[in-house]
Amino acid sequence: MILLWSTAIIPQARPYCDQFNTICEAPTTPQLLLLYCSLGLISIGAGSIRSSCMAFGADQLDKRNNPENTKTLQSFFGWYYATITFSALIAVTLIVYVQDNLGWGMGFGIPVMLIFGSAVSFFLASSFYIKLKAKTSLLTGLAQVIVASFRNRHIELPSHATNEVYHIRKGSMLQVPSEKLRFLNKACVIKDPQEDLTSNGDASNPWSLCTVDQVEDLKALIRVMPLCSAGIMMSVNVYQGSFMVIQAGTMDRHVTPNFEIPAGSFSMFMMISIVVWIPFYDRIALPLASKIKGKPVRLGLKQRMGIGLLCSGASMVASAIIEYTRRKIAIEEGLSDEPAAVVHMSALWILPFYILGGLAEAFNGIGQIEFCYSELPKTMSTIAANIYGFGTFISNLVASFITSMVDNVTKRGGESWISSNMNKGHYDYYYCLLAGLSMLNFIYFLACCKAYGPCHGDNKNRAEKSKKGDYESIDDTMIPQARPYCDQFNNICEAPTTTQLLLLYCSLGLISIGAGGVKSSCMAFSADHLDERNKLAEFLQLVLCCINVCSSNPSISFFLASSFYIKLKARASLLTGLAQVVVASLRKRHIEVLSEVYHIRERSMLQVLSEKLSLCTIDQVEDLKALIGVMLLCFARIMLSITVNQGQFMDRIALPLASKIKGKPVCPGLKQRMGIGLLCSCASMVSSACRVCTRLKMAIEEGLSDEPQAIVQMSALWILSFYVLAGLAEAFSGIGQIEFCYSELPKTMLTIAAKVNGCGAVIGNLVASLIISLVDNVTKRGGGTYGPCHGDNENQAENSGIGDHESIDQS
Repeated sequence: MILLWSTAIIPQARPYCDQFNTICEAPTTPQLLLLYCSLGLISIGAGSIRSSCMAFGADQLDKRNNPENTKTLQSFFGWYYATITFSALIAVTLIVYVQDNLGWGMGFGIPVMLIFGSAVSFFLASSFYIKLKAKTSLLTGLAQVIVASFRNRHIELPSHATNEVYHIRKGSMLQVPSEKLRFLNKACVIKDPQEDLTSNGDASNPWSLCTVDQVEDLKALIRVMPLCSAGIMMSVNVYQGSFMVIQAGTMDRHVTPNFEIPAGSFSMFMMISIVVWIPFYDRIALPLASKIKGKPVRLGLKQRMGIGLLCSGASMVASAIIEYTRRKIAIEEGLSDEPAAVVHMSALWILPFYILGGLAEAFNGIGQIEFCYSELPKTMSTIAANIYGFGTFISNLVASFITSMVDNVTKRGGESWISSNMNKGHYDYYYCLLAGLSMLNFIYFLACCKAYGPCHGDNKNRAEKSKKGDYESIDDTMIPQARPYCDQFNNICEAPTTTQLLLLYCSLGLISIGAGGVKSSCMAFSADHLDERNKLAEFLQLVLCCINVCSSNPSISFFLASSFYIKLKARASLLTGLAQVVVASLRKRHIEVLSEVYHIRERSMLQVLSEKLSLCTIDQVEDLKALIGVMLLCFARIMLSITVNQGQFMDRIALPLASKIKGKPVCPGLKQRMGIGLLCSCASMVSSACRVCTRLKMAIEEGLSDEPQAIVQMSALWILSFYVLAGLAEAFSGIGQIEFCYSELPKTMLTIAAKVNGCGAVIGNLVASLIISLVDNVTKRGGGTYGPCHGDNENQAENSGIGDHESIDQS
């Protein structure tokens, strides 16, 4: 740093520049040599300090026998990361300001003084430090394991592991290697003690025989790599800041009329979010959660890493929405060919990317460092502290590769997604691609977590908890007082209190209200955005498929896109209007119907007046008529609702194929599809009856009549016919009925149209329960039972009489 500072304060150490004419001479060879030497020494020094500083600091606090050790290390890693980020924030703000306003001499001089002061304080306190001496080269030891296991690849591992078979280091606690990654165990197998070992017990050739500790060190490193590799995608998302700088340059960056944030300074918000969140999490969030639960609370290592990955993916979703809006405004303002023009949109909308990116680093970065430090042996603490840094290096390469691939592929069709003209490109598509890759990466992370098993840190927390009732992970149930106490060892539970029952019933009630509110209006609300009726059938099929595949719970994305929705306002209560028609017709049941004296509503296609329960509009009367008309057809599907659950094939393959064969669009009518669904439902019951009859006959022939749990020699795959036919029934009748109601009922009754199908399913459950009860009560009078209610022994019950042996909640 002193050499770099000298280039700013010594005129001869830099090329001469005329400040008035802005003409500079070419640098001489000694000047270039001085510059390159200074930058090279800075790189070596910074790399050496950063690669060992965190591990060295953790060595001062790591007391493996201390019950508070895990808590201490978590706080240390968090505060270390916060300190590093805060220093970077000072560098990109205060130091840059000094360099711009007071010159490079002062700008480089301040870091020189700071580094000198830190070096002096480090050496003054050197005698107080814990210094662990390395006995051998760790990397050499890992390489020896790989070479030795390859050389010994042909030997067979012993079936019974004993300490006489494996080479054990003196004083080691490990006597035999673990069973995971067993092929590496060949590196520590002693083939011939006289040839492989020296007189003092050491390996005669360490490249042919390694110790159990060396093998376990390499295994530990290999095991943590898949989990740590999931953090690469997080860093790829975080390092999209260069595009954000370009994006911010095209937006209004004014905070006040006289103050404008430079586009390149927006990255400081990511640093601020890290610096603010880490102290908040460690000093406010965790103590508050601990106070609520009455015991110390900590998020698990893999939980924090997973939260970081989700925050990273959310930052890309937010960026895609913001860029879509910015590009739309730019096009509306006629700025498509002016990439440098500023659109009328505040650049502060970019902050969600930086805040979520900061949270991603705070959760995943610190969690990954602590995970590696706790999972790897103490001899590998330096490697553990630098795996995250190595991952960021790989992420830069991956980010460059993704950018190049997207640019090369998308520019073939015209303008590239990441064009230099942001108003013509599609950076929103690029961000959506990264969001999709992030979700795939998160699934990969979950698979790695399951394969890895429990962390050592989590096991320590559980051991401490069993000793003194200490740490508990947040996912172990939030509030113990909200549920009855259960003794897990004796399987004895206390009776719930009135408060606990009230809380449970309130939660279930609110869930029912919320789910009912969303499901009753979601489909109709979405269909409002499709004005063309020929798109309606495709939409309804996709909606039903999505409901069967994933949960229909609302999410924050609904509110983020709220400004783009078409919102139809209800002028009056529809159910009240229908009730008024019923009451008014009942009151006037004695009058004669005339042909030309009807009350017609204003602003409708018919004409107006109104007197509530005595007089209704023609629109209200016709609405009720339409509802009654479709109900007759829709209730024919109640028998279908007793047995079915899923479907979807016709829209993407069958209809396009039929249309191609006939040479014109082909689409079955609505009532045709509903009828086909009912036939498929009946066929599913016929197939079930045949299958159960065959199974019962085989069970009796095998002498299993009195063994209800015995397995008969018949493949369970025969049940598939029921599920396939039931799925087809739902696909035909369910979607057809929804579309039928939607097309037949007036637009003011769209919500009711979407829920007639659900109402039929509810009634179908009630009818199914009634049928099962009646069959059971009637048939058991003769001694046996045909139904599933008392059919504990299915080999004696005559299930073929009513079809499948299904529980009520499966109907």
